[in-house]
Amino acid sequence: MRQNPHATYQEVVDKLRSRYGYQQQQEKFRVELRHRRRKQGESLQELAEEVEKLVSLAYPQAGTPTRDILGRDAFIDSLDFQQLQMNIREREPASLKETLILAMKLEVLYQSSRMEKESQKVHVRAAQQDKKVKDRDKSPARGRRTVESSVASKDGSLRDDVSTYLRLERQDR
Repeated sequence: MRQNPHATYQEVVDKLRSRYGYQQQQEKFRVELRHRRRKQGESLQELAEEVEKLVSLAYPQAGTPTRDILGRDAFIDSLDFQQLQMNIREREPASLKETLILAMKLEVLYQSSRMEKESQKVHVRAAQQDKKVKDRDKSPARGRRTVESSVASKDGSLRDDVSTYLRLERQDR
C-alpha cells in the first residue's frame, strides 16, 4: 500500500484480501473443522459456537442452509461420546440448532443414568460389605482368633495356656 499510493480501489481490496482474506485460509479452516473434537470441560454450546464459526470461515460462499447442514454434521462428528453421536444421527435433526438442543437433552439423560448406576453400585457394595462383616462376626473361628490375638500381646505363658486350651477344644469336637 505504501509502495503504491495511487492504487485503485480494486487493487487495495485485492491486497487486503490476500493479506487478511479467507480465500487462502479456507482450506486451513476446513481441516480444522474436520479435525475439531470436543475438549475436556467444553460445553456443548461452546462447541456449537466454535463449529459455526469454523463453518463460516471455511465455506464463506455457501448459503445459510448449506452452512447449517455442514455445521450440523461437523458438530455431531466432534462429539466425544460415540453413543451420543449415534442417537443424534438416528433422530435426523435438520439444523445445527436442533442438533445442539437434542445433544444437550441426551447428554443430561446419559449423565443422570450414569449417576444412577453409580449410586446403585455404591448401595450394592455397602450391602455386600455389611453382609461380609456380619458373616465374619458369626464365624466361630473368628471368636477364637480374636481371643488368640488379644492374648498374644500379653504374657507369653498365658498365651501358651490359651493356645493349648483351644487346641484341646478342637480335638474334642
